[in-house]
Amino acid sequence: MNILFKSATLTLAIGLISACTSYVPEASWYKDGVSKQSATDQLGYCRTDVNAENLPEEQAERVIAYCMKSEGYSYKTDSERKQYEKTKSELNQNIVFLDN
Repeated sequence: MNILFKSATLTLAIGLISACTSYVPEASWYKDGVSKQSATDQLGYCRTDVNAENLPEEQAERVIAYCMKSEGYSYKTDSERKQYEKTKSELNQNIVFLDN
């Protein structure tokens, strides 16, 4: 019974460790002031513009990224996007307008 408990514990520990290390934060294309739907639409336009379905996957991803960047988008995780928006908001609060 002791061996069964140890092997079950080891299996559980390995499962938990592998689940934690395989986490990849979800990222998406982001442009300030643009909805997620508009970003998704632009991504579709870029895929069509570069004829992505006829390219090898790695090349298609690269040229789609160039297309999205040329339209002013950046590829960010949700936490990066939230940090960007927080920083932008803080900077806007510190702007001082001088009248002549």
